[in-house]
Amino acid sequence: MKKMTYVIIRYSLLIENSKGWQIADEDLQVYRDKLFDNVRLEQRLELFKKITLPSLVSQTKALSSDWIKVIIVTSESLPLWNKKKIESLVDDYDWLYVDYLSTQERDISRFLWKDLEMEQEDVLFSTVRLDDDDALANNFFEKMDSYFKEENVGFGLSFGNGYAGFYDFESGCYEKIVDYYSPKVAIGLSHFNIYKYASRSFVSSKIRTIYHARKHVTVDLYIPLILDSREYMFIRTMHDNSDSSNNKAREAKLRKQPSTDIENLYEKFPFCQNLVANQFENR
Repeated sequence: MKKMTYVIIRYSLLIENSKGWQIADEDLQVYRDKLFDNVRLEQRLELFKKITLPSLVSQTKALSSDWIKVIIVTSESLPLWNKKKIESLVDDYDWLYVDYLSTQERDISRFLWKDLEMEQEDVLFSTVRLDDDDALANNFFEKMDSYFKEENVGFGLSFGNGYAGFYDFESGCYEKIVDYYSPKVAIGLSHFNIYKYASRSFVSSKIRTIYHARKHVTVDLYIPLILDSREYMFIRTMHDNSDSSNNKAREAKLRKQPSTDIENLYEKFPFCQNLVANQFENR
């Protein structure tokens, strides 16, 4: 059976009545103005190009559209200059795509449905959550392969151990990175399913993707969950431009922790060698 992985990245997505994000807690026009502020967009693009994309490019299992498709889901109202920069990145990789949604379109898995409909055989597929400012360890997909089996269809997968990195836009690097144990973290949270070609249906029909399992913090209320926290598998990037709500108290607590071991960090996240502040590296 063919296997396919879909990584869905929400990128400055403008959706009416969106909930759960600080920036969306406004009327639509105020939300639009904040979301598409040029400074904010430049910073989000910086994080994606320096953190998220390099973490994908450096995977030990070389990425190819034969087995993985990474979809940047963004707004059709995104300013033209930003669209051009995103599209220039997409042109460099056969596994990277962009899907523009209208403000009324709420189905961020739209690309996935269209892609599966073109298949001429059954497909065992995984869906993976990833934000546009976070990173996956370089062996993420290699490690996920051991769970990517028919007997795990309907299950979710969480790699619950990683790092939290405090990014400074002025210096253009992480000023501090600490250990961050967070079971059910959204970064890399995955789900397994099968698309049945003959019947155009799904084995896991109610929860078809990881996004159908609702909030990541309560994902195990809706699907059985495989939890593996034996390795450092992600970096959660903390910064002034973060969209996550209610994170100030958590960030303050994390900042008090000692910096992580730098050699272990570089082994799993080699791109960080260009993104660590000198004062952190020398500690």
